[in-house]
Parts: sequence; C-alpha cells; structure tokens
Amino acid sequence: LSVLVHPDKNPGEEARAAFEALNEAHRMLKDAGRLEEVLRDVAGRVRRDRERAEAGVAGLAQRVELNASKNSAVKALRKQE
Repeated sequence: LSVLVHPDKNPGEEARAAFEALNEAHRMLKDAGRLEEVLRDVAGRVRRDRERAEAGVAGLAQRVELNASKNSAVKALRKQE
C-alpha cells in the first residue's frame, strides 16, 4: 500500500500527504496503548450514535427489546475476549 502513495513513485502534494497519513496509521497500530485508546473512542461514538437512533424508537417495548439485544451482544463479545 505504501508503494502506491510513496512520494518517490507518485510526485505531488496529495501523495506526500497520503504517505504521511499511512505512516501515522501504521505507528498507531503498532502502539498497543494508542490503538486501544482509539478503539475505545470509536466504540464510544458508535454506542452514542446507536443510543440516539434507539431513542427515536416509538414504543417502550421496542426500547426494552433493543436494550436486551444490546446486552446479549455485549455478553457474547466479553466471552470472546
């Protein structure tokens, strides 16, 4: 992937910026602490977005069902860890 955006192979500002972004992503993936922080942040955003969407659900019964489903998914993920 780095060959595709390497500035020596693809001159231009866009290629240089893409190569720098790729290098930064690689450094992040190598750093376990930083990767965990990013994953936690993304998971939090996804959870908040889902909760906002669920808040728009019409009835209480549907909300209860969605929460039960969510809790089951969380338990399944914890078992996988």
